[in-house]
Formats: sequence, C-alpha cells, structure tokens
Amino acid sequence: TWYASHTKFWIGPIGKIAGKTISPELSRNLWQPLTGGLDATPWELIYFIADAREIDLPFEALRRVFNYADNYTPQGFAHVSDEKLDKFYSNYDDLYSILVRIKAGEKLEKHRAVEESRRQFDLGLADPPAPSPDESADTSPEVASDHTRMQYMLARLGQKAGERIWVPPADQTRILNSYEFQGFDPTFTTAIDLPKSYVENIDVVWKQEYRVDAAYEVENSTAIYSGLLRFADLSIMAPNSTYPMFIVAPSERRGKVRDQLARPSFRELGLHTRVRFLPYEMVDEIDRFFAATEAGLTVELVKSKSELLATE
Repeated sequence: TWYASHTKFWIGPIGKIAGKTISPELSRNLWQPLTGGLDATPWELIYFIADAREIDLPFEALRRVFNYADNYTPQGFAHVSDEKLDKFYSNYDDLYSILVRIKAGEKLEKHRAVEESRRQFDLGLADPPAPSPDESADTSPEVASDHTRMQYMLARLGQKAGERIWVPPADQTRILNSYEFQGFDPTFTTAIDLPKSYVENIDVVWKQEYRVDAAYEVENSTAIYSGLLRFADLSIMAPNSTYPMFIVAPSERRGKVRDQLARPSFRELGLHTRVRFLPYEMVDEIDRFFAATEAGLTVELVKSKSELLATE
C-alpha cells in the first residue's frame, strides 16, 4: 500500500489482503472523512491487511524497481501491470526482500539460472558427491529418530514464534506418527515470490503468507554438503533474500560444517556469511526456556543463539 504525505508518496505496510468490504457505518467508526465532516461520503471500501510489516520507503524506490517514469504518481487503486511484473521477475526474486534491501541501502543482485551457476561454481549438476566414510548416512532407528525429533522441535518452536510451518510431506507423516503434531501448512503457498521447488524440500521452513522468515536444514548424520547445496540453489535463484539459513546438527559436527563452508564454491556464493550453525544442544536449550509459554520466541533470538563459522 502507499500513502501521501506533503505531496510525496510513500510505500506503507506490506502484507496479504485478508478481506475487503464496503461499509459506510464501519468507515465512519474508523475514521472521519477528510472533508465535509460527519455528513460527507465516507471511504466505504475497506481492505483488511493480514500480517502487515512496515516498509516506509519513498515511492521513488518502487518507481526504480519497476521502471516507472520519474513523474509517475498512482491514482486511486492501482496495480503493477503484468508486463512490468514479468520484467521484474525475469531479473529479480523476492519483492519483499528487495524493498528491505533498498531500505537498508544494500545492492540488489540479479538471479541466475541454477544449472549455469552450478557449472560456473563447480557445484555439480547431479547429486552431491558420495560422503566420506565418517559421514555416511546412518539409517538406524535412533539416528532417524534424532532427525525427526529435531524437525518436530523446530516446527513447535516456530509456532511459538508466530510462524507458519512447512515441512516436506513425507517428513510431516513421520512427525505426525511420532509426536502427533499436525500444525503444518498443507501446501507451500504460491504467494511467496521465491521459487517453490527450491524451498519446499528444505527440512523446516518458518514462513508467512508472502515471505520466508527462516530455513533449517537438519544434518544429523548425512553429508553436510547436501544441505548446503539446497541453500546454494536458493542463493542462486533468490540472491536478494534476507531470511537466515541454519544448518542444525550435533555440536560435534561443527568442524565439518566449517570445512564445507570453506569450499571455494560456497564462498563464491557467500554462504559462509549467510548460513549459520545451530547445534542440537542449543535447540534443546531454547525449547526448555520456552516450555511454559506459547509465545515470545523470535527469529532474531534464534539467530543470537547460533553462530557464523566463517573464517577470512
């Protein structure tokens, strides 16, 4: 949405249109018409915006993003044309993150084709290379249970952070059978600008209707490379995304995570500055601290309990 202030237009809150109605009575109770006093015709068309976040940018920022003329001013209710949207998404990714980055004065990056970029960065076009013997996947019930338990805990903590929860469908079934947890989104919403196919296979995603807030890859015993490769794909397809990405693993795997993040391929994509390490033990600590409450947790708190393993 946008609003006028002293002849200038500003980008206001961004969110999902949850509903709309035409109601003169509700309008009069919410605000007085700008002119004419109580007898004037009120603003009868009312929109309800869910999960709103303030952006508060000069409208000039949107002009630049969508290549509007410098003197363009929106009139009444207006939407960005399909032609301009197609041109935007041919170069960029997540509109919400784009606006956040502009507000922070950060440079915007154009996305690239995953296949081309994997060749460029030597990430491999097929499956990740076979893990070394000490990283071979352990399919014993105990190990599988640890992975499922951590997904369940992250999902439950996400609810306490006020987030909607996405877990891949096959994992949803395992968590439901083990913990009777059913608080998942049934489908990954199409309202999010990020390429769904590169997000929906991540172990746990905290999100809202129009944005991703955090992504977690649980690496209990499998090759850490596989989780980082998913994050690499996301970084290629959505280089402007602002949400944190976490590798969640037992604390004794910290060194292996650091070694993988030191690979030239991942460093070239900047993963060593974006992907954070969150030990199992810290997830357990957060869970104990919030055991008696159903609210109060935030993504920022989780970030503060994780660590960047990058070395110069």
